[in-house]
Formats: sequence, structure tokens, C-alpha cells
Amino acid sequence: MMKYSKQREFIYDAICRETALGCHVTVDRLYEIVKPEMPMISLGTIYRNLRILENGYRIRKVVVPEGNDRYESRLEAHDHLLCTCCGKIVDMVLPKTIDFADFAQEKGFLLQDHILLLKGVCAECQKKIAEE
Repeated sequence: MMKYSKQREFIYDAICRETALGCHVTVDRLYEIVKPEMPMISLGTIYRNLRILENGYRIRKVVVPEGNDRYESRLEAHDHLLCTCCGKIVDMVLPKTIDFADFAQEKGFLLQDHILLLKGVCAECQKKIAEE
């Protein structure tokens, strides 16, 4: 059980609010959200608390290659779509047609978790590109 911290709880609440809006928050965005309410908070404190929350299974880190990692409070199994133009991330749940555990076992692995990030261009960016 993790020790209570007002800063950690505020950071967690901010991530939950962003997740409820369908957002996957970056550290910089989280800092913008938290700073007005907690002016003395530092980026180091935010990073430290994110690690604690992630290790305590309260939040999930979405690793974005060649970009800023994101955080969300949605913990159930799902994957992500990343827009390579605007950076928006959208949750997706794949149908159970692919059994990743069976695939891993065929390769001699015992699957513990998986992270799938599909890259493409979102509808809004496609529209902007078409208008240019």
C-alpha cells in the first residue's frame, strides 16, 4: 500500500479527469494542470509521483516512441492509436481474434502484458491535409 501524499493524490485526480475526457496526458500538460493549484510543485516531484502511481498500479504509462510518453488512469486491457500529425492518442479494444498469449507461448515466452501502439493519421488531420 502506498503512503498518502496530497501532491500524489492531486496528480492522480488530474490524470483521472483527463482520462475521463479521453485524453492521455503528457508530463508537461500535467504540470500545467497541477501548477496553479500547487505552485511549489516541481517537475521532479511530478515524475517521482508518476513512478509511484505506476508501480502501485493506479495509472498506466503509454510509451510513445519518438515522442512524449503519456499517462492514463484506465487500467483494463486496451491498446492505442497514435496520430503521427497532431499526436492525439485514441483508445482501442481489439477483438479477441488474436490470442497474444498463445502467440508468445509459441515463441517460448510466458506473456505478462502487451503494449500495442498503431500509428496513422486521425480524421481531423486527414481533413486538414485534404484542404491544403
